[in-house]
Amino acid sequence: MARAFGTVFMKWKDFSAVTPIMLVGVQLLMSAAVLLPFALVVEGTGGTDWSVGLLVPLVYAGIPANAVTFTLMATIVRRATPTQAASTAYMIPLFGVFFGWLIRDELLGRVELLGGALIVVGVTIVVTTAVPARTAPADRPRLP
Repeated sequence: MARAFGTVFMKWKDFSAVTPIMLVGVQLLMSAAVLLPFALVVEGTGGTDWSVGLLVPLVYAGIPANAVTFTLMATIVRRATPTQAASTAYMIPLFGVFFGWLIRDELLGRVELLGGALIVVGVTIVVTTAVPARTAPADRPRLP
């Protein structure tokens, strides 16, 4: 719900003067600031291994998979409807699998390739489909 609100808010307030990278950076920092207190209360830190084994997956998950997707979304929201821009969030698993293959030499099977193709086709359909302009019903008075 928060992502949907953010997408509509970006379109409503016209963030075209702000670079997509800056929007993504602020979004990821704000997400961490909001979620960290909940994680500390629910999970605590007792069983956490504060080593490189924790840092590497966090950086891996945060930067390539999310940053690429959110940069794409911030770019699309400038030219499309919020619904079309929000559909790019479905690309997060695709980029996660892609960067797992690229960085960690994970194997890609038929299921992963088929799933990735379905995601790309679905998002492409949503993003490129023309949305008809809304018209006010004739019986409703128009605001000045």
